[in-house]
Amino acid sequence: MKTFSREQLTQGINLAAEFLENTFVESFNQVMGEVGQKQACETSMIKGFITNFRQLEESFAEDLEVQSALETLRPKMTELDDAAHANAKAAGPTNSLQVGGRTKNIGGRHCLFDEFSYAF
Repeated sequence: MKTFSREQLTQGINLAAEFLENTFVESFNQVMGEVGQKQACETSMIKGFITNFRQLEESFAEDLEVQSALETLRPKMTELDDAAHANAKAAGPTNSLQVGGRTKNIGGRHCLFDEFSYAF
């Protein structure tokens, strides 16, 4: 836990710099990895399947075997994307952050922090 004085708070604190290593780093990296895999899947779908296969549909409009293959691939590509989405969503952090502070009574109102602290 880090505690910051009123003077430090008055000057401003770069919390990102104060907490470079924290319990969120591993979760964040996991989320970023899963999001990267989802983006790679989407890029493959858009560039490979949607863009190029559209040309196949037109070029082989009368070929039932090609049309059947495309119809088989469509739900499979959706399944891949759905799985990548579920993995990215499940990778979300389960960490928590506790924030606390002590206020100072000024004119009958608690309005200034005397002290502020974070705990992971």
